[in-house]
Amino acid sequence: MQPVRPFSPRQFGKKHTLTGHKAAVYALAAGPAAGQFYSAAGDGWIVLWDLQDPSETGKLVATADTQVLALHPLPGAA
Repeated sequence: MQPVRPFSPRQFGKKHTLTGHKAAVYALAAGPAAGQFYSAAGDGWIVLWDLQDPSETGKLVATADTQVLALHPLPGAA
C-alpha cells in the first residue's frame, strides 16, 4: 500500500465559478455523461452541470420541499 502524501492548498486552484444554487451545496454526484455532474443544495434543487461549457448556468432537473443532503444516481437513469 502506498503512503498517503500530504497536499498543499497551493496545488489546487479555482477554474470556474458555477452559479445557480441559492443555498449551500451539500452533495455532488457523477452525471450521465463524461464531464457532467449533479449538485444538490439547501435550496432543495438538484442541478446538472456540464464542464464542457462552464459559462452555462446549470440545468435544474428536480426540486424538493426541503434541503437535499445526499445524491446517488440510479443505474440507467438519465
